[in-house]
Amino acid sequence: MKTEIVKSEEFGIDKKQEKELLGNLPQIKKEREELEKQYSEVIKLDIEDPESWKKARELRLLIRKNRTKGINAWHRTAKDFFLKGGQFVDAIKRKEIAVNERMENQLLEIEKYEEIQKKKEIQRLNDLRISEIEPYQDFVPFGINLGELPQEEYNKVFQGAKMQFEAEQERIKKEEEERQEKIRIEKLHNERKELLLDVWQFVNEKYINFGTLSIDEFENIKTKAYSDKKDYEKEQERIRKENARLEKERVERERAEKERLAKIEAERKKEREEAERKQKELEEKQRKERIEREKLEAEIRAREEAERKAEKERKDKEEELRKAPIKEQMNIWVNSFNLPEIEINNDAKKEILLKFNSFKNWAKKQVENI
Repeated sequence: MKTEIVKSEEFGIDKKQEKELLGNLPQIKKEREELEKQYSEVIKLDIEDPESWKKARELRLLIRKNRTKGINAWHRTAKDFFLKGGQFVDAIKRKEIAVNERMENQLLEIEKYEEIQKKKEIQRLNDLRISEIEPYQDFVPFGINLGELPQEEYNKVFQGAKMQFEAEQERIKKEEEERQEKIRIEKLHNERKELLLDVWQFVNEKYINFGTLSIDEFENIKTKAYSDKKDYEKEQERIRKENARLEKERVERERAEKERLAKIEAERKKEREEAERKQKELEEKQRKERIEREKLEAEIRAREEAERKAEKERKDKEEELRKAPIKEQMNIWVNSFNLPEIEINNDAKKEILLKFNSFKNWAKKQVENI
């Protein structure tokens, strides 16, 4: 593997500083050279041999120790000197660790060869078994890895799923057969019922399933229904003729009775009309008397109410006047002077009104001077 050469001059470090920084790294690298020789031998070993796995593990652990306790420890110590030195040793660390990690990774593949092969085998077996058990997958327990099961356990899972699948298929088949049988019986029932529609009212066994009957049983029911229908029609014809005779007699009786009742009704109608006429005359007389009486009573009530109201107003004014001061009483008295209205409009009336108003004004002034 070709690695990059790290030059100290690129980081501003002289040869003396470089030597100080490198410290015991040469010794660590020397130890690793021995490990590299062993590595070259181990990777050539037979990978199928368990002894090769063991040697790969032992060597990988030594190389990892050279990296972690050698290179990493040197790196931590050297990096503390100063920043540039740290950058320099970082570059060296990356280069040197890359060598170790390359060998470690390849040795880890050798070391874990058996484990990797087992995982591949489990995956292969899982894929194979999934393909095999796919028709019965609905009955396989969820979440199990079929490739990890021993053959005996897998056989149990396979047979169990297969048995459940076959049982389910048998159940579905049986249900389908039962469904088809029900369809057949229902269809036969409807066909036979249709044959009986003309005589349905004469079928005694209306609520049985005709599809479950034998041919003879159904024929007996149909024959009896048609026979009963024929007997019924004969009896209905006899009844019809008897009813026609009785109806004729009834019509004749009703006609005679209708004529008799019509005569009686005519007489009663005449009597009712006369009685209604007299009753209307009486009611009209009573209505007029009631209206006249109510009118008179209303006038009396109105007159009495007006008198009560006038008397109350007079008393209220007298009481108000009695309680008021003399001057106010005098003003009220003077203001009460009024002339009654007349339908005359001449100069004499105007002069009288003028002198009367002058008199009221003179009276009010007299009251003010009290």
